Amino acid sequence: MFFKETKNQGNIDLAKLNGFIDPAVDRYNALTEEQDKMDFKGALSKFIRLYSFLTHIIKLGDEKLHKFYAYAKALLRKLPKDTGERTPNLDNDVSLQYYRLQRSYEGTIDLVKEDGVLYGKTSGTGLPLEDEKENLSAIIQKLNERLGTNFTEMDKVLEQFVRDMAGNEEMVLRAKNPIDLFKIIYDNNIMDVVLSRMDENTKFCERYLVDEEFRKEVDKILLPLVHTRLSKI
Repeated sequence: MFFKETKNQGNIDLAKLNGFIDPAVDRYNALTEEQDKMDFKGALSKFIRLYSFLTHIIKLGDEKLHKFYAYAKALLRKLPKDTGERTPNLDNDVSLQYYRLQRSYEGTIDLVKEDGVLYGKTSGTGLPLEDEKENLSAIIQKLNERLGTNFTEMDKVLEQFVRDMAGNEEMVLRAKNPIDLFKIIYDNNIMDVVLSRMDENTKFCERYLVDEEFRKEVDKILLPLVHTRLSKI
């Protein structure tokens, strides 16, 4: 049911898919130890990230493993969100090596009274500069002409997607990497972002979900835009 073409999937199919996932969610909720929940969710997330990374490099050719990957992603999305922040385990999460304290200066520091400039931390996530807006509009116009679409406010929709992804701390962190590595986490999150904006931009989001050619062309625009903007945060 999951691998059927999207246009052939109906509400009954989606209900059946949820029916297959719900028992695992129930077993997760039945765990009494928070550590067990954290360990399971952590292992599931690591498997998804590792599988996604490896399949960008090599073809594994394992149909069962690929189906399990699809199931794991669906399951992870249905697991309850963590409440509160976890206190890091300093033994496992943080490793301090070659640590040394050394006095490098002793005395007073005199401050010079003068005007300065305060730079905002999130200056890179606001609206694009005029040049970027004009360039984006030109690209979107060509895309509409090539695919026969007429999304006049696609730039605003893409800006919404950028802002949504800018709120994802892991994506912001990974944006410091080259774009080919950043694409891995982009691919893992873009569908969730599109689905979350479905009510506001129904036609665009539906086209993105069902039209593979349209999706690829949009990703060519959106991926470098997101990478550039998030890397400035």
